[in-house]
Amino acid sequence: MTVDERLNDRDYGPWTGHPRAEVLQRFRSIDAAPGVETSAEARFRARTAFLDIVAEYCLVLLGAIYRFR
Repeated sequence: MTVDERLNDRDYGPWTGHPRAEVLQRFRSIDAAPGVETSAEARFRARTAFLDIVAEYCLVLLGAIYRFR
């Protein structure tokens, strides 16, 4: 089995491991903390991975269907 790193959690950069309350107190928003992956970047990364996986397995499935005809 392989793990696609693009389906990993959002990258919090230098704030990884810091309590959420600390980051919110300092920046008022996780999104405002420097070095944090934006929500848009995380969505794009995950969507791209999902579409790549679907495309790969659909091709495998279609190949299997044609082989059994």
